[in-house]
Amino acid sequence: MMNKSMLVALALMGCGDATNAPEGFVPHSSQIAWSQTYERGYVTDADNGSLTMVDPATAEAVEILVGTEPAAVTRYEDLVAVTLRVDGVVHIYRETPSGLELVLVVTVGAEPEGIVFSPDGQFLYVAVAQEGKVVKIDVATGEIVATFQVGGEPRWVAIHPDGGMLYVGSVVGDEIVTIDLLNGEVLTPTPLPPATHTPPQRFDTATFEPTGGEPVPLEPRVTGSPTFDPDGHFVAIPALYIDKTTPAGGAEPEPRSNGYAMSGGDSELGRFNPVVIVAPVRTDGQPDFSRAERMLVDGAVAAEQGVSTLGVDHGNPAMMQPEGDIFVDTGDGGRFADVPLFEGRGYVNAVVFEPEGRFVFASMEGVGAVSAVPVRAIRDFAFEDQEEGSILTTIQAVVNTGLGSRSLALDGQGNLLTWAWLDRAVTRASVADFEQAVDERVSEQHMVDPTFYAAERFELPQSELPSQVLEGRRLFFSANDATMSSVGSGVSCATCHVDGRTDGSTFTFDHGVRQVPSLAGPVDQTAPITWSNDVDSVATEVHLTSQNRMGGDGITAVQAAQVAAFINSTRDVILPIQPTDAVERGREVFFRDDVGCGSCHFGDRYTDNGFHAMVGEASVNTPGLVGVAATAPYLHDGSAADLAELIDIAENVGMGKTNHLSAQEKSDLEAFLRSL
Repeated sequence: MMNKSMLVALALMGCGDATNAPEGFVPHSSQIAWSQTYERGYVTDADNGSLTMVDPATAEAVEILVGTEPAAVTRYEDLVAVTLRVDGVVHIYRETPSGLELVLVVTVGAEPEGIVFSPDGQFLYVAVAQEGKVVKIDVATGEIVATFQVGGEPRWVAIHPDGGMLYVGSVVGDEIVTIDLLNGEVLTPTPLPPATHTPPQRFDTATFEPTGGEPVPLEPRVTGSPTFDPDGHFVAIPALYIDKTTPAGGAEPEPRSNGYAMSGGDSELGRFNPVVIVAPVRTDGQPDFSRAERMLVDGAVAAEQGVSTLGVDHGNPAMMQPEGDIFVDTGDGGRFADVPLFEGRGYVNAVVFEPEGRFVFASMEGVGAVSAVPVRAIRDFAFEDQEEGSILTTIQAVVNTGLGSRSLALDGQGNLLTWAWLDRAVTRASVADFEQAVDERVSEQHMVDPTFYAAERFELPQSELPSQVLEGRRLFFSANDATMSSVGSGVSCATCHVDGRTDGSTFTFDHGVRQVPSLAGPVDQTAPITWSNDVDSVATEVHLTSQNRMGGDGITAVQAAQVAAFINSTRDVILPIQPTDAVERGREVFFRDDVGCGSCHFGDRYTDNGFHAMVGEASVNTPGLVGVAATAPYLHDGSAADLAELIDIAENVGMGKTNHLSAQEKSDLEAFLRSL
């Protein structure tokens, strides 16, 4: 418990001012919200277009139909607000004993996502992903009173408890954008703190020379909403630190430890490293990343549904095997053995501070687990500078919550709730159990008897999606299914193809640098698949990528078809409406014979379904252009940062002839591409 002198000490360290937020205020965007008034939760169910109300007292889950693809939900006193991605609106409801009453509908733009109330409840802040902006809504009138252009693809927002600063995270960003709400100013983005890693040595498949053994940078990416501790002194940010430099294998099989999902080296780090960044908040409201801690999120996860792994020593290699004589406490005095355990590593989707500030709870949807990460900076009330570029490993406690553990909430009664969207369940676990497990392990400093607790579980109504799509989606998002990726690698299809799209990354392969393509829309219609190989279908590519690049083993043709069914079921990105006149002029430029774009890009998906010699490559597949505005960077190697640059260099890399176009024609052509 923080006493007064401790709070003063923290303030002197450069933390934020006193907060204006009421008790129970949630400062970050989420897909689950808890009502202290009625002791019930709300979760966004995109499958069924509902905001589902979960009552733990009765174990009932009631669907409230709200619109297409509800994305995030937040609440303040008796108000509940939800974003609808496809509809481009925000719904504001008032809570009643029986449910929700619609109060306002506010149109905000293309694909709204993260949403949060101001600490006084007067305003809503909404991240509009495909328009690169955050809007400020007056709750009383529904009027948009301010718009902040932040760039990127903003999905997450968090507001400091004193109401003075808004933090924005983008799915394609390695930085945090802050908005000074007092002055209405978007400040210079703050890059996430750097990290490095020394990968293991491997043999280059072309030269057979050893590579690796030298430190390489780990590039960070925001993977969920930032949040603040209750006093506003610290900010926690979920992130993924990725080795994009060490060459990964191509389509041919290679030793799994050397492949795309390699791990090991000079620490517990690997190619993909889920991290919680905890940094003090300066008096000006900015994050102080110079004193940030970067903590690896890791742990052992039981394969049994509804069984948690509190107290397990995930550092014991024997316990990472998918079999073994592991005794399990079922919670009712019974015990059973042979529960399979898997190393729990996957990107972090959400973070929440424990009420006393001793832990950060971190959810990992691809693993189906939540980890309690002790925060040394808060626990000891002092910062010791980390070695530059290092990522800390800490003693943690892990609870198995079900696949798709994407969002977290505290219920005010000492419990942590998790929305496991792929398993369609809300689980509830005691915060005290987490604390006890971590304290035991800290005091013992060695392996303690593994203790497992069955979390309470509240099932949601069945998804309306086809079963084949659902099964394929589970495989796509799973980071601990050995058929899809090597155990402990922490990688899934969704790690790079965020929500079935792209995170904008480029990776070094043995055959060159390749950009992560977006998988939005019916990808099979753009076959051949990938950038340069003549792969005939998505199912074929699923097999190649999972078994060779991701280190999976034993995927069946049925499973590959299921993953392909999910990918082909995803919708195209909804883009902002472009000015009609500019689009029509750009269309004429695009199809002009002297420009030639339309000679390869035509039809419903704007592709000839062929491949051509260009950009120094013997054969490059013609990508479809539907939704191209949301797929930056461009070209197979990601060398064109945006569409304007792509148009400028098109002729030089063997595409259309654009060097002779005027500035206006190029601008019109860009408008047309943005409209597709």
